[in-house]
Amino acid sequence: MAFVQNRETIDLIKEARRGGEWSLLKEHLTDRRLRILAMMGLTLRRLEKDPKDKDRLLDLRQKILRKYGGVGLHAAELVQRGTLETFLLLILREAESPAEVGPAVEDLLNRVDQYTAFVQQADEVDDLVKELQVRVLSRVSQVFIIFAYGAQKKRARKVLEGLMEVLPKGYGAETHETGRSFTAFVGKMVEGEVQINLPFE
Repeated sequence: MAFVQNRETIDLIKEARRGGEWSLLKEHLTDRRLRILAMMGLTLRRLEKDPKDKDRLLDLRQKILRKYGGVGLHAAELVQRGTLETFLLLILREAESPAEVGPAVEDLLNRVDQYTAFVQQADEVDDLVKELQVRVLSRVSQVFIIFAYGAQKKRARKVLEGLMEVLPKGYGAETHETGRSFTAFVGKMVEGEVQINLPFE
């Protein structure tokens, strides 16, 4: 945690480590780097709650980006927005063995940019729909995640609506909205639920 270099933020990290969410996540994360990113995500969430912590929030995001790159920051953001916990529940629903859960969660974090699309203000809805159609169909046996936050939730809903119109019959989505976050899990539907095939690869 030395890269954080802010005593107040480090204290917040220690506080997050005593919480229930961390107890759940660490049970399924064995990789040290991914554990750190998950902890950073929980800390970003805590910093975001108080407008007075905006500078520390931006500072921590920049430090995560410098140390772990864009993929690392996106992994932390999945935890920050609660998306990883939702994915974990979906995995637990599908898993036949507890041994399948950890590798699936770690693979998502390691390859977050392959499995997810973070909808941005600059994205054109029609262009993104075409891109995601290709990306979803190239992962024919697996789930794909569309993610948005704040003002981009409306854009993400339009993207999802357009994507459902162009995907073949049998595809669908499960959406989850909490606060300012929007997440859609897109994939083949089985008995009204998005199917996640394990092992997750």
